[in-house]
Order: sequence, then structure tokens, then C-alpha cells
Amino acid sequence: MRKKSRCLLILSLCNLLVVLLANSLYAQTSEEQEKQAVAILENTKNPGQIELSGIEGVWSRTAKGIYYKYLQQTADAVLNKEGEIQGYTIADFQDARYGQLFLLLYKVSGQQKYYKAATRIWSSYQEQKSTAKAHYTDQALVFILKYAALVQDKITLEETAFELLKRGRQSSKEEAAYAVALVDVVENLPSGSALYRSFTTELQRRAILTEQNQAAGKSVVVKTENSDLLAYSLAKAVRLGYIKPAYLKTARKAYRGKLLPALNEMLLASLPKPGLGKTVLLDSYFNNEIKKDQSGHEMSWHYKWEELANGGFSMWGTQFNNAGFKTSTLYAAPTAENLKKASAYIIVDPDTEKETKDPKYILPKHIQSITDWVKAGGVLVLMANDTGNVELEHFNHLARAFGVQFNLDSKGRVINNNYPQGEIRVAAGNPVLKKARQLYIKEYSSLKLQAPARSVLKDKDKDDVMAVSKLGKGSVFIIGDPWLYNEYVDGRKLPAAYDNFTAGADLVNWIAEQLAVRKR
Repeated sequence: MRKKSRCLLILSLCNLLVVLLANSLYAQTSEEQEKQAVAILENTKNPGQIELSGIEGVWSRTAKGIYYKYLQQTADAVLNKEGEIQGYTIADFQDARYGQLFLLLYKVSGQQKYYKAATRIWSSYQEQKSTAKAHYTDQALVFILKYAALVQDKITLEETAFELLKRGRQSSKEEAAYAVALVDVVENLPSGSALYRSFTTELQRRAILTEQNQAAGKSVVVKTENSDLLAYSLAKAVRLGYIKPAYLKTARKAYRGKLLPALNEMLLASLPKPGLGKTVLLDSYFNNEIKKDQSGHEMSWHYKWEELANGGFSMWGTQFNNAGFKTSTLYAAPTAENLKKASAYIIVDPDTEKETKDPKYILPKHIQSITDWVKAGGVLVLMANDTGNVELEHFNHLARAFGVQFNLDSKGRVINNNYPQGEIRVAAGNPVLKKARQLYIKEYSSLKLQAPARSVLKDKDKDDVMAVSKLGKGSVFIIGDPWLYNEYVDGRKLPAAYDNFTAGADLVNWIAEQLAVRKR
């Protein structure tokens, strides 16, 4: 017994040392990242594609509004209110300098001027294509493919993807830039499709070739900039699961630390990955509001991983991905089979009749499947809303299985962005929110608890806001609001004093901790 205890102690100390070293590396790299980013903000009035990509990456990781503001100001400097582009040069056109930026800003803000500007560039490409006068750069093809994905132009998307794949025989000087184009478009392809597999296969092939060249003492790049671009493509492909994790070592060998996009990816690679190999599943069966997009296509929206606008979960989804989790969406009912591969399952804001023509209610058969799954070790997250904005009757049937009831109220009313009205303080030692201290949660349903549920956060009136519960080997987190949606975490609206973004990372880590405990 003593020998076993010593072994466990040594193992724990080793694990602690690994975490401390990782945290130290992360802190150093994070400081260097923001130093480079601030230098761009202060000194670069006319940024190129690399700088813009780098700033976007820093904003995604930190949720600091100054970085989004820089991207927006860069775009607005060449646009009028109608989305007409001023002073757009042939060089800008050829390297798609602003096209991808306009797409990003449109997806985030919904402002039509950005969509109109992107459409003007798209139309110019289409005109050149019809007269066979254009030779598009790799980044121009990336823009065309991203735009085609946005407007659901499947023909153009496939044509552009095949054109990009055909360019595989690049010269060594173009090799790294081409690899960046490959990795940047994969998320726009239908997951699991033959086209998707072709791209990931090509990325895998190039990773193998780079590894072999490094082992043989050869270099496929001639400049530090190209070496960093190659490191970026490899590290991003690893992070998103396109290639095997072992190729992160190959990326580190290529990395020179001179380009911000590469620094971003290496920083994300240094983060702990407690969710590696685990899937977090987001419900889109009970919450499945439908609206038409800018092209008239119907789309499921509101609290979705891929949604960059205010009501989306893209920032929180990225935090899951950065921790190693795979994010997925369940559009069907939560049966035992559908939940089998999920480690965590999130249900947010079930629909009312006013939100959808055919709301799907949580029924006894769903409750049985979900509770069985939790008992077996799953981690369930329930996020409601205030009364009138969520279907609480059936949602409460599910919550009751864990000792929780959503009260039919609406607390945290905020008038005209008077943020302190929605402020909730977190005391040190909170079992879920380890780092977040000042939250903003508005118009939420308070909770009524009984065993096995226990409170982890109360508001100023001493009403319960957050709770956790246990059932069998599994754990449950409950709150009466979807509070981690982009509007209140991405730094564009909420004052920097609030820690909602940090709280999102805290919750990700808590979920990972519950899954780790389950294995012991």
C-alpha cells in the first residue's frame, strides 16, 4: 500500500510539473502574441492578409474588443455606407485582401454593407471567370469558396475546391502559402463528404512529406515567413483534427515566431487538452428556430456553434475546441444511440410555439434516454431562459430528475445597457467558476433546488442562479439563461470588467474535470 501511495504521489507531482510548465510556456507565448498584435494595431495602417488573419486569431482567443474594432476600422476605411469599395487596387483584388475580412464582419455583425462589399468582389471574380481572363491566387480561391459556402452555391464551391486541389504541384516558394489555403477552407466543406476527405488527405500527405524532409535535413521553404506559414498550416490542421496530433512536433520544428498567425496557432497548441478525444454535443432538436439567410435559404439559428453573430455560440465552441473537445450538433431526438458517442450534451432554450411552427417538447422517453446516459457518466448542461422566452413546462420535467426546477420568473432586468443591473459577483473558491469573478447575466430564470442538486452561485437577492447535480457516474450543470452567447462574451459590447468569456473557459474545464473523475 505504501509503495502504491508513493507511486501515486510521484505521478501527481509529475502531472503538476507538466501543468506548471505548460502554463509557463502559455504565459510567455501569450505575452509575445499580444505584443505583436499591439504593434500591428499601433503601426500598421494598411494591413495585408497575414496581419488581418493574425488579429482575427488574437480576438478569437482573447475576446478583447480592441482587436475586432481594428478589423472593423480597417474595412470601414475603404467602404461607404452602401458597401461600395473606395480605392480598391488590382493588387488588393488579386490577393483577396479585403474579401475574407468583409465576410467575417458580415457574419459577426450582420451589417449589410459588408455583405454588399463581399458580393461586389465575388461578382468581379465571376465576371473574370466568364471571360477566362483571370488567374486567381490561392487566397482569392479561398475567398470564392467561403462566399460560395455562405450563399450555399454548391456548384461554385465544388468547382473552386477542385481547382484548389489541382494546384498541389506548387513550387517550393509557394508551398507554405498553398498549405495555408488548404487548411483555411476545410471548415467550409461539408463534413464527412468526399471533398472534405480529399482535403484532409492532402493535408496529411503534406505533413508526412514535411516530416520526411525535416528528418533528411532538407527544407521545403526558403524564408522565415514561409516556414512560419507552414507551421501555421500544420498546427491548425492538428488543432481541428484534420491530421494526427503527432505532427504538432513537425510544426514546432518549422516555427520561427515571426508571423502572428503562426504564433496564434502555436499558442493554442500549448494549451492543456483535457477534452482530447471527447465530443460535446449541442442540441438542435428542442432548440431549432428557423429563419431565412441573406440568400433566402432556410437555416437553423440561435445558440449554434457555427453562428458568429450575437446569438451564436461560436466563441464558446472555440473554447471547447481549444481544450481538445470536438464540437458537434444533434438535430435529432436524444436517443440512447444518438448520445452514445457524446461525453457532454448541452440543451439550451427549448422552443416555444411562438418561436417555431413545430416545437419539439421534452417527453418522458427523452428524459429516460438522457438520465440513463448521465447515470453512465455523461455530463449534461441545461440552459433555460426567463419565463416567456423558453418552453419551461417540459424542460422542468427533465430538470426535476436532477433536483432542479426553473422558477417562472425573469430576474436581472437591465434598462438601456445599465450593466450593473445584470451584475453577479462570484466568490473565490467557486467549484465551477475558478477564475471568473464578475459576471453579467440578464433576464434569467432563478432556480429552486432539492437534493441531489446544490447551489454554486446566488444573486444579490440570495436566489439560486447556477446549480450542479449528480446522478450515477454523471454530472449536471444548470442555469436559467444561455448567458455564454457571443453578444456577452466576444468583447464587442460588454465592458471589459465582466468575465463572461473567462467563465466560458471555466465551464469547459469543469466539464473536463467531471469526465476525468468518471474514469477513476
